[in-house]
Amino acid sequence: MSLLKRMSKKVGIFGGTFNPVHRGHEASVRQVHQLLNLDKIIVVPTFQSPHRMQEEVAPAPQRLEMVKRAFASMDFVEVSSYECTKKSVSYTIETLEHLKSLQPNDELYLIIGADQFNQ
Repeated sequence: MSLLKRMSKKVGIFGGTFNPVHRGHEASVRQVHQLLNLDKIIVVPTFQSPHRMQEEVAPAPQRLEMVKRAFASMDFVEVSSYECTKKSVSYTIETLEHLKSLQPNDELYLIIGADQFNQ
């Protein structure tokens, strides 16, 4: 195994509106972390989802804070403010490209909620 491969991490990316964040989100993150043996999961609340343009959502700073609190006890979770601070419509591909540019050797695993899976 090459040194480069050993330094890479398995990182789950879980984006969403989280309006509000709930126990189902927490349970999903715990289960995916365990099933896929991920090193960490980055939870990314969106500023504005292109799929939910007509819905009223709590302001991004409030949702970001709720997400931070909800996942605070999970040491394998990192909450990213990337999309919230962009202050524009968030597209998954842009976020994945951004995160990949920060850690190019990591293997990224996209985690989606049941609502998006069904669509």
